[in-house]
Amino acid sequence: MTAPARISHQVIKVLYEVLGWYQQNRGAGRAAVVLNYYSVWRSLHVLTVNISDEAWDDICGLAKSVGVDLSGGKENQREENKWLFLFAVETYLHLFIRSVALSKLGSAPQSLQDMWQKVNSARNIFAPSVFEWVFEAYSDQTLDPNVKGDFMQSIDLMLQVIYNLNISALTVDVFRELYQSILPKSMRRSLGEFYTSEDLVDEVLNSAGFDASAVAKLYERWKEAAGGVDKPLVLDPACGSGTFLIRAVKRLFEGLRGAYGKCPPDVASFVEETVVGIDINPFAVEMAKLNVFLAVSEEMDKCGMKYLPRSIRIYWADSLSLIEESLNVLGGKTTNIKVPVLAQEPGGGSGVRIPILPGVSTDELVNVVYNTVRSGKSFEDVRRGLEVKAGANAVKRVEKELRDLFDALSKIEKEGNARVAELIKNATIVVSLLGKCDCVFGNPPWVRIHRVAQNIVKMLRENYAYYGKGSVYDPKFKKTKTPFKELHDYSVAFVERGLQFLREGGVLGYVITSKVLKAMYAGRMREDIVSNYKVLKLVDYSLYPVPLFQDAVNYPLIIAVKKEKPEDTHVVEVTVYNTVGDSKTFKLSQNELPLDQNDRKSPWVLAPPKVVKALRKVNMAALRLGDVYEVVMGVMTSADEIYVGKLTGCSSGLARLALGNGQEVDVEVDLLHPFVRGKGVDPFSYEFDEYIVFTHDTASFKPLWDVDQERVLEHLGLLSWNVRAVGGVLAYTVETTCGSVDQRVKSLVNLGFTVNLVSPCTVYKCYEITRGGVSTLRVNLESASPQECRVYVEGLRIPGRPYATKHFLTHLGRLVKRDDYRSNMPPWVIFRVSPNKFRDYRIAWQEIAKHFEACVLPVWIKTSICGIERNVLMVPSKTVYFVVEPDLKKALKLLLYLNSGVVRSLLKLSAWTVRGGHYRHLSACVGHLPIPHALLKCGAWKIVEKVLTQHSNENLDLNATAKELLSRYGNKLEDELKQILDIADEEYEAIVEYGEWLNELGEARIEKEKAEAEEEEQPEETS
Repeated sequence: MTAPARISHQVIKVLYEVLGWYQQNRGAGRAAVVLNYYSVWRSLHVLTVNISDEAWDDICGLAKSVGVDLSGGKENQREENKWLFLFAVETYLHLFIRSVALSKLGSAPQSLQDMWQKVNSARNIFAPSVFEWVFEAYSDQTLDPNVKGDFMQSIDLMLQVIYNLNISALTVDVFRELYQSILPKSMRRSLGEFYTSEDLVDEVLNSAGFDASAVAKLYERWKEAAGGVDKPLVLDPACGSGTFLIRAVKRLFEGLRGAYGKCPPDVASFVEETVVGIDINPFAVEMAKLNVFLAVSEEMDKCGMKYLPRSIRIYWADSLSLIEESLNVLGGKTTNIKVPVLAQEPGGGSGVRIPILPGVSTDELVNVVYNTVRSGKSFEDVRRGLEVKAGANAVKRVEKELRDLFDALSKIEKEGNARVAELIKNATIVVSLLGKCDCVFGNPPWVRIHRVAQNIVKMLRENYAYYGKGSVYDPKFKKTKTPFKELHDYSVAFVERGLQFLREGGVLGYVITSKVLKAMYAGRMREDIVSNYKVLKLVDYSLYPVPLFQDAVNYPLIIAVKKEKPEDTHVVEVTVYNTVGDSKTFKLSQNELPLDQNDRKSPWVLAPPKVVKALRKVNMAALRLGDVYEVVMGVMTSADEIYVGKLTGCSSGLARLALGNGQEVDVEVDLLHPFVRGKGVDPFSYEFDEYIVFTHDTASFKPLWDVDQERVLEHLGLLSWNVRAVGGVLAYTVETTCGSVDQRVKSLVNLGFTVNLVSPCTVYKCYEITRGGVSTLRVNLESASPQECRVYVEGLRIPGRPYATKHFLTHLGRLVKRDDYRSNMPPWVIFRVSPNKFRDYRIAWQEIAKHFEACVLPVWIKTSICGIERNVLMVPSKTVYFVVEPDLKKALKLLLYLNSGVVRSLLKLSAWTVRGGHYRHLSACVGHLPIPHALLKCGAWKIVEKVLTQHSNENLDLNATAKELLSRYGNKLEDELKQILDIADEEYEAIVEYGEWLNELGEARIEKEKAEAEEEEQPEETS
């Protein structure tokens, strides 16, 4: 290990030890302040960085390498220790970044005390940060002397090393290399440091027209607006470590050098005033500031001028912050500042009310009040000071709101939560940028909304139209239900806010998740953009074979939008990449983007005009599949590792299953049924190698449940209360007295049960409930509070299946924690089981596959399991979707149609793309598939009916029959299909060829190259 690495490890370790000391001594000195810094950081980190289990393993590995053991203690303490350690790591990086920046400024600190003074004297560069808890610890006289000594010595040593480095030659690229040498790739991934490649950033800027000409125009306007409010702005509202800002800085310099032949003398001022960044992650803000600082210095060197930036406009703030103005009863104006990330704090959902005073900006007002609070002065000092600035009458009209603000900031200061005040102040900066920006660029966070705190979600839905009521696209199928409307992605809010930041004529350029093209949740976004903005360019990288973000899997889309009403004739430049990295670029009318021309919320179709034209003709001649059939999903256990396994042995009516969790278990043979996963579905065939313990009746499909046990639980009123598991026992929490529950237990005798007290009993009451001399349940009552009773239920069973019962009771805790589980269900219930999924002819397909391929999945098959031959259910997994058709002829024709090349390609126009060139064939996607009228009415493909007359329909294998039809009449069937779709040969071919180009050329190339290689390896013939 190198000396710098040893020092960095030592600093991280001592920072963690200091934090641990404060955790153990919460009432000492500055503990409350330090831990509040930590609390704010953690709440923001949960929102802004997605730390996987693998990443946590990396973090624990780093901890071990620095001499910190995170594995001890109870589970909640281990979890807390991991977060504390991560906070220590980011604090170390923060110290490193700031010391480098100070060194570049020619003010390198040699000790922590020196650093504190120099940071405070350069607040134009260094805003207050959650990582400044180290200064609180430095000044804390109560901190354990030994801990503090190690803390001071280690940090001072690190600062001395940086002090002696040659920082003068440091550039952005050198800093990035230096930073990356400190943290390994796995650790950077753990911190969410996914760097957008510069090539991708440049493509975004190019798509938005941010070229030399645009730069020159911004500069001319900047000069004209000197001292005014109409100065140009270039904003990244989720700047991360500053990759977009760095490229924007470079383009501004390059553009002016190109336009004027040299750098104008005021170029630095122009860049510093024009480039703005915002991010909610405090660590990212520090990174971005230093990167932009270095970029400006580097570009000024190229101009032949030595220069260090005077200010960097990068703010620690929430770009989604809102301010609402209102009047109070006295006629005074106030603004209510809402910061979404603070909505997760207690009481933060309602916002912070700020009075409006003439001649006093909101930012200045918050500063005045907060500085008064920090200096220990009273509200009267605030009032007198503001009366001088705004007048006594103006202050009197908002005095109540002003006092409320003073009290709120006093509480923040008392709790040591100064960073919350910083977010509130910076919210005013965010709102001041609305409608003012010429360019908004960036890579906003891609976070599924289920990972975001519910009070934040509530605030977003109340204040952002793209999230609000009616924002989701509803295809309104007549038969197919679409209850699972996909969870919103956080990036959608950033699209809406990005458009709000733009001035009229401004341009937004983002790289975001390509799912917004198709997902139901993005309906309002698509509708608004296609109706009210000019889409300049769309670049779909979702099938691209190489990840475009360092260390991250993604499906990116570049979108460039101009804030200008589109004409009917406006066309969009579209580029689509396929799975081998080839691209097609074409012009498409903006009005042609929506799949459904009558609903602008519908998914966008990115395909060449001739393909889109053919698609429109097909849709005109057909019905939507979702209007004819209900597309349904297979069953869902939400715990396959408990239900599904491979058969490994048999004995005495029992089957042994090797489960996915590595466990082997014996269960009754009659509960086993073949389990088909999506990967087992192929065109005209299916396969399985696993069995499911099917805990439902195969006639009614209701879950197996002992009738007497269900009656007891229902009579006691337990089936509507929250339930958890304690070992193999269910524990219900009932909001009533145990005396009341006791009376219900005793009244079971009226239903024919025998109720016996059990002794000894360590809780309120213990009962054994029997019927006909057979034990039904044991019920124990424990008083949790005067008005709350905890009811423990033992002895649950699956009727007649003791081995399966034992197995499921072993996993009771896992079973009742499943998202779809409700207390009125037996714990072993399987979800999405209903009779309509087990009837007639099921035409099924994989949810996720490279191509849409279908087969008929029989409901029953006759097979032998453990030597017992019987009819068993074919149970489809949740990764299998299907429709049910009762008519034999229609089922066969539908099967042939769904396996046609044109259907395969049509579905690629509306389905989500996922990893490796695969598509998700969900109900909403397949529901849009056009089904020809003639096919449904059996007015086409008469040859199919003719062939059917040659077979006995009893136990007819439709999969084999379909394959036979294709082999004998494939061309004829295809020609007739073109007729009933009402499209010409060239239109049919356009659809099919585009679908093949998207993700099948790679396979063709692989096969071709393999064949060529085998040909080259053939020995030459000898004469």
